Amino acid sequence: MATAKISEDDMPALASEAVDHLVRREFFFNHNITFQDIIVLLVKASGVAIAFSCHVPRARYRYSSTLLNFQITYYALAVILLTTTTNKNNTVKINFIAIDFDQTIINIHTGGKWTGNGTDLAQHVRPIFKHFINAASAADMKLAVVTFSPQVGYVSEVMKMHFPRFADTIVIRGRDGSWKYQGAGSHSGKQGHMASAVEELGARYADVDITKKTTLLIDDDAQNCRIALLDGVRAVWLNPMKPDRLFKNVMNLS
Repeated sequence: MATAKISEDDMPALASEAVDHLVRREFFFNHNITFQDIIVLLVKASGVAIAFSCHVPRARYRYSSTLLNFQITYYALAVILLTTTTNKNNTVKINFIAIDFDQTIINIHTGGKWTGNGTDLAQHVRPIFKHFINAASAADMKLAVVTFSPQVGYVSEVMKMHFPRFADTIVIRGRDGSWKYQGAGSHSGKQGHMASAVEELGARYADVDITKKTTLLIDDDAQNCRIALLDGVRAVWLNPMKPDRLFKNVMNLS
């Protein structure tokens, strides 16, 4: 089958379509491209490397009637599973991801007392989050970094170094005194951080409806995760010693 030539400008939209439909194992050819081509576009739009083998059931659409084996980005698949997947008879539809910084996005704990420069700190970003955050942005998810560190300037600098295309869309909430959540919701753990971030995102994107059920917290602090879960927010604990288990934990979300 001859495939259409896709421009760089088309990639984000096609990647978004792939995110919307991939998890249902549907094969859409209205762009006259193969399913493998859509995956490649998703990978390119996400800026990540192919790293995960996935087995796909037999397709019943006109351009594909055989069993397909293809490689798909490990981290992009994790994001795809968050968007529309049905798991354990529950539908997981996350549109906002809040991620801790120390010992989560980065592999050290600064204690809010980093004395080096931003470039050095950026070297500590875990590869899994370089890819995961890129994939989440490609899926049009809203993002925030929620930290107890007051050094939000360094956090912002690290985000700009690793995600220059969309760093300005990532909301940062730390203990720098620049914000205060005054709502009626919980202020415990990272709940106030997330609520404040949602307020800002709501002001930016009037058409996005972020709720507790559509929010996911990723944090290395189990207590913050417990508080989130008790407050009706989905949460995934990142084991600093085994960060690659994030994907498995995402798959177990319900």
